[in-house]
Amino acid sequence: MFTLIDLTFFVNKEFASGSELVISQAASLGYVDHIKKCVAVEVVKHTCKEEHIVVNGVPYHFFKNNNRFFSFPLKTFLYIRKRQPEIVLTQGLSFPFQVLMLRLFAKSKTRILAQHHGERCARSVVKRMFERFADKYIDAYLFNTPEYAEERLQLGLIGYQDKILLLPEGSNTFQKKDKKKARLQAGIESEGTVFLWVGRLNDNKDPLTILHAFAKYLSYNGDAQLYMIYQTEDLLWAVTDLVNQNDLLLAHVHLLGKRDRNELDMWYNAADYFITGSHHEYGGYALLEAMACGCVPIATNIPTMQRYLQHGETGFLFPPGDIEVLSLLLTILDQYDVEEMSRKVAGHFRANYSFEKIATELCDICTALLVKQPHYVGDRVIDPVSSNA
Repeated sequence: MFTLIDLTFFVNKEFASGSELVISQAASLGYVDHIKKCVAVEVVKHTCKEEHIVVNGVPYHFFKNNNRFFSFPLKTFLYIRKRQPEIVLTQGLSFPFQVLMLRLFAKSKTRILAQHHGERCARSVVKRMFERFADKYIDAYLFNTPEYAEERLQLGLIGYQDKILLLPEGSNTFQKKDKKKARLQAGIESEGTVFLWVGRLNDNKDPLTILHAFAKYLSYNGDAQLYMIYQTEDLLWAVTDLVNQNDLLLAHVHLLGKRDRNELDMWYNAADYFITGSHHEYGGYALLEAMACGCVPIATNIPTMQRYLQHGETGFLFPPGDIEVLSLLLTILDQYDVEEMSRKVAGHFRANYSFEKIATELCDICTALLVKQPHYVGDRVIDPVSSNA
């Protein structure tokens, strides 16, 4: 059994303790409880104070640092030198200097993985220079979709395409449950089609496109209901104005505001369809939560959503901001068996995006980087001989 250290250089100052930070990052750390079955895993993070805890048998280490470009967390590097892990998984691509220092302190055979979390390419010439240099010592990159790696390839920030592998950055533990019970708990009395929105009320999430299309749809299906859960209220004034000015929307749109995370699986299970209007999205956590509960997704045809929904095989896609296409799409939903689609969506999530699946794929990737012979990960061959490290 080899050792894997999940390493985050970014300093999170929001939480008073390491335990609180671990709980807040459950969506990205959930794989740890599954991968520990095949590797000796440890998690290293940076906060405002040093702390060492054990969660479900997994050691978590918190070292002090800052977010400056040339920060040098010496205790972290000394700890990694002491542990001599076979694999280090660095979270994020914004700390190339620290990756270079990691390479100096880790043993020569340690493989370095870097997981992308939606960071944009650095604009600074100096920072890009460090990213190109760090790339020489990174054995593989993990991206949600290949499209997000294209600019880095074009700029030479990633040396060659074979270093790019696909792995979701996070998941959830939600499950499909009885819809009638969920609706009873949520207080939904309608027998009609129920739609759910979960997301920020901002221009990127584009709630106004959703509402305009839903208003058109209500003239076709007067029993439909739309429930909206939102964490921020940037466009709440515009949403409220639109709803109040339209009698149909006023009767069929329910602005729920912020809800506790513990309630969300109830809402996903109570709804027939999850609807989102994102123009840009990397992680797509809300959509994955909906899929886990069998809430059939209606999403924009951006790269992340296309991948999650198999280009429309396990959900519906429409162009961002296109009211007419979305309203037309809504009118054809009654041609589908929503319960059959619900089972298909939940099954697709379990098979491809659950924590268990992420852990299995990451274990395969690590094994591939450590063995002497080329090794298949999905449909891609990783050849350790060609690694730059």
